[in-house]
Amino acid sequence: APTGSAVVDAVYALPLQFPNGESVDVEAVAVLPDASAILLFEKTATPQTNDGARIFAARAPWTLAADEDSAPALLEQMGTVDMGAGDDDVITGAAVHWSGTRLLLRTATKIVEFEGASPAAFLDLSSSEPRLELPSPEREGQRGEAVSYDEAGVDVVSVAEAAAGEVPVLHRSACP
Repeated sequence: APTGSAVVDAVYALPLQFPNGESVDVEAVAVLPDASAILLFEKTATPQTNDGARIFAARAPWTLAADEDSAPALLEQMGTVDMGAGDDDVITGAAVHWSGTRLLLRTATKIVEFEGASPAAFLDLSSSEPRLELPSPEREGQRGEAVSYDEAGVDVVSVAEAAAGEVPVLHRSACP
């Protein structure tokens, strides 16, 4: 291994199952900084509810599995979030600020930030309005994929899906 790189001794799985054995398209996952839950955000332009994309949670404590035969933990549907109903409004990325009081959600064309008093506020965003909405950086076009806070927790960093042969570019946006 190169100097300074980590060596992985083991790989563990966290088997999860959606309610009623349903198959749900999820692309955005965020871990709450208080380690109380892992949030999974439905990626859909036609949500199962009229309220928006569903938010599922795997609540702690988690049981990691060393083999694929372990029984999956049942996810709970906690709430919903309305990002819009168009094909460009599906959730492709999520990140929770280290303070636990802010959440970024990403679609192909925009980044929104929600604010809450605690990480539990992000379990259901059905009655929450975004604190901030940023358009995707111009160079990303309509291919926005991932989002996070920078190391200081001040700016937003994002990246778009790269076309074949294209090098992905990390963008930084200053938060007001």
